[in-house]
Amino acid sequence: MHVHGLAVVPDDPSAVYAAAHSGVWRIPVDTTGSTWVPSGEPEQIADRDQDTMGFTVTGTGTFLASGHPDPTEHTATTAPHLGLVSSDDRARTWRTLALEGQVDFHDLETAPLPGGALRVLGYDATRGVVMTSDDGGATWRDGATLQARDLTLDPRDPAVVYATTAEGTMISTDAGATFAPLGGTPSGLLLIDAETPGQDASGGLTGIDVEGRVWTTEEPQGPWTGSGRVAGAPAALTVVDGSAGRLLLVADHTGVHASTDGGETLQQLTATGPGEHS
Repeated sequence: MHVHGLAVVPDDPSAVYAAAHSGVWRIPVDTTGSTWVPSGEPEQIADRDQDTMGFTVTGTGTFLASGHPDPTEHTATTAPHLGLVSSDDRARTWRTLALEGQVDFHDLETAPLPGGALRVLGYDATRGVVMTSDDGGATWRDGATLQARDLTLDPRDPAVVYATTAEGTMISTDAGATFAPLGGTPSGLLLIDAETPGQDASGGLTGIDVEGRVWTTEEPQGPWTGSGRVAGAPAALTVVDGSAGRLLLVADHTGVHASTDGGETLQQLTATGPGEHS
């Protein structure tokens, strides 16, 4: 399988969830030691081959996804694009929230707004447009047109969006409506993620460049520190506040890995097959 996204359920470190061309997979992990290690075989949830492109888990544990239906569920009369779908039972069943047949999000990010609503940010890969919803994904507005490699929302300020592009890392301070270059970042960043806030979260950003080098910073303007390196071409990155500090989850063409030291050492959680990020 080729992995498009990685996530964990808040307050449940028993598994890593991987979104792939072949559906959503549950990877059992043991977190009792200083790092995460596999504790069982990966499980394809509900035996569904839903091509899950955009994928994220909200702070309340709701799964959000986009992509394309399972081939067995796709007919000439069904929509080829999922739009935005939601699951409250950890990917066993899904319901459509919005944009069915219209949008194939290749990236999804969420952050709570001060009033309690959920901001959802999506990248419409077909049009190359950043889209924003301020009501949990029910209604949407178009933002900037951008050839984005990866997006992340700042959980401390959901108006701030970071994007990696071939021209460099960009920043938006108006929820994706406009973007400008972000100075002081390493060249060639491919993936970027803001640490999921938690009890011990320190904030900051983690990025991986096109050569697989891992970079971290506590402030967007830097300084950035280069640390470890992933073995293969990076395809997905998620950073969470774990029991051992900042936990990096990364997928490359060799598998899904976990690291608690900025990528200096990587624990393989499961192997994957070769594939290209798309």
